[in-house]
Amino acid sequence: MRKIIGFILAGIFLYGCSANDKASAMKQETDSRMSALEQTKQKLLKAGMEYLNQGKIPEAIKTLNQAVLLDPRDASTSFVLAQTYMHLKRYESALGILDNVIKMEPNNGEAYYFKSVASGLSGNKQHALEAAKKSIAIFQEKRDEKNFKKAVVLLQGLSSANNPAGLSSNANPKRAFPKDAVSANISPNSAMNDSARKN
Repeated sequence: MRKIIGFILAGIFLYGCSANDKASAMKQETDSRMSALEQTKQKLLKAGMEYLNQGKIPEAIKTLNQAVLLDPRDASTSFVLAQTYMHLKRYESALGILDNVIKMEPNNGEAYYFKSVASGLSGNKQHALEAAKKSIAIFQEKRDEKNFKKAVVLLQGLSSANNPAGLSSNANPKRAFPKDAVSANISPNSAMNDSARKN
């Protein structure tokens, strides 16, 4: 009887070790795939930024879209694509992407900030004001003083008496925005910047 119990316990032990080995191997394989995915995404992101710097806009958009499709849950990659569209004055495309970023990261103050800028430049002052107020609230809650101040300046520009008729594509809408709101710097998102520079 003890031999039978010993065999059963040995079998359970061996089965448990085998299951742990399988789980460990599966975790390593998953980690390896995720690492390869991240590396590919970072290469595409870096290539997209290089195309932008070279003025090869169609190639930049195609490459950045590939990076977004590779990992649609990565808000930072989508954020770079949205800002690229903004610099091309394709505000509606940027707004669609920024809305997706906000769905993924509802507390992303930068996404609301750029949504405000894109909305204002596309002529929708009401949405621009709402997004600016939301970005201010988020930056204030996170105690992000630098971005808080930028968002306050943006809101003041949108609310200013110099722009009573609202922003429209016919007027010069950039006058209502702080000088750096539509700057040449594609990616103010510091976490994304760091990862793009490393690769």
